[in-house]
Amino acid sequence: MSLAEKMAFVADVRSKLPPEALKTSDGQHAYSEENFLAVALLTLVADNKDEFGHIGGFYGTGYRSELRRGLYHGKRDIPNRDWQREIRRLHHLIKLVSSELKLPELREYPHRENPGQENAQLEAVGSDAWMESKYELAY
Repeated sequence: MSLAEKMAFVADVRSKLPPEALKTSDGQHAYSEENFLAVALLTLVADNKDEFGHIGGFYGTGYRSELRRGLYHGKRDIPNRDWQREIRRLHHLIKLVSSELKLPELREYPHRENPGQENAQLEAVGSDAWMESKYELAY
């Protein structure tokens, strides 16, 4: 999913939400595009709030994924308990309009049997291989 596609998806999500949903419940902090992207994608995939938390690694479980990074983007000095409550609130608000949203398609990267012969940039990854996904988001 390219940056332009991500921004278009976030704009679509934001356009369907009421104005008060674009900020935290106290009105002091605005959610970032990364928050909207991660919460919207997880909301469209997860069946309930527990699954939402497990897939996104929201409570520190699982690996440090891009989705988890998006959930905590812009948290600043807000205590974890309060931030998690705000993200759950955003999840609930997006869930209310989720029937109007379309989940981007996932494209699987082709698996290469003989690495190093086709594309040098797809060669073996280093110790941070856990951050890589074999899926690419496509809109």
